[in-house]
Amino acid sequence: MNLAQNSPLTIQRSGISSNRPDGFTLIELLTVIAIVSLLVQLLIPAVLASREGARRTQCANNLRQIGLATQQFHDSHGKYPPGRWRSSSPTWFVLLLPYLEAQDAHDLWSLDAKYYDAVNEQARQVAIPLWKCPSQKSRPAEFNAEDREDAQGAVGDYAGNYGSFFSYFFDPTANGIITTSSMWEKSQGPASKWLRKPWDSDIRMAMVTDGTSNTILAGEKAIPAENVGTFPDDSSLYNGNHPHAFCRAGGPGFPIWSKEYICRGGIGCEQFGSSHPQICQFVFLDGSVHVVKNDISMAILGRLCDRADGQSVEIGPD
Repeated sequence: MNLAQNSPLTIQRSGISSNRPDGFTLIELLTVIAIVSLLVQLLIPAVLASREGARRTQCANNLRQIGLATQQFHDSHGKYPPGRWRSSSPTWFVLLLPYLEAQDAHDLWSLDAKYYDAVNEQARQVAIPLWKCPSQKSRPAEFNAEDREDAQGAVGDYAGNYGSFFSYFFDPTANGIITTSSMWEKSQGPASKWLRKPWDSDIRMAMVTDGTSNTILAGEKAIPAENVGTFPDDSSLYNGNHPHAFCRAGGPGFPIWSKEYICRGGIGCEQFGSSHPQICQFVFLDGSVHVVKNDISMAILGRLCDRADGQSVEIGPD
């Protein structure tokens, strides 16, 4: 029996019809927008945090290079560099240049002349990337107008440790590392001549009885946002006429600066501080770099800045 002939099998295709238009409905579109918005809100802080982390790492590397250069300076001279060796002299940042692969920049300086002297005009405008913290984004220019318009010089975001207190003039009790040298005082007289050596220093490693791993060498210097790019807080870091341009203090009365504090001092900011949220970075004499929270006890900060108080404080790994 032939089923194909006697029982034909007919198969019909039926389409499924729908009145639904192409694309998203309004509710679906709003849902997608809400999800995308939520994802953006979650991702942006993560991206910003990642970028800030990279900037903080670069800043720490800058401090580490300053620390290593200072160690090499001490190895060569048996002394740490003085913050300045006379009022208006260049500063310790000039003395570090040969150890930061910037010998040509160092050679432009006449160390027996003042920062303001015309012979140092070209030298004081040489900026190197190492001086800048990448988180300090609001500075309008490489140079800052000093108290004299003809004395612009390179600015930077780091400062040496003067000690647990601050003085605008030479103080023989300064207990930090980067202080004003008293050696030039010994040459003063009717002629007020410089020493034969164009610089000299008071501080040697043997004087750091608290230990190099327990003593701050330098850190980020506070420059309140409203004062960035202006005199005196953002003075050239080469200008030895203004101690706050190249050194800072930490201790009782000298907390790490943050937005919660008014920057102490009427002539210029005297405190360490940072553009990084909630923290400030320091390089110690042994070359290690540590993150310190802004709310650190002023007493503990003072111990870290005092080279020989007999109350050393160890900073653990970050």
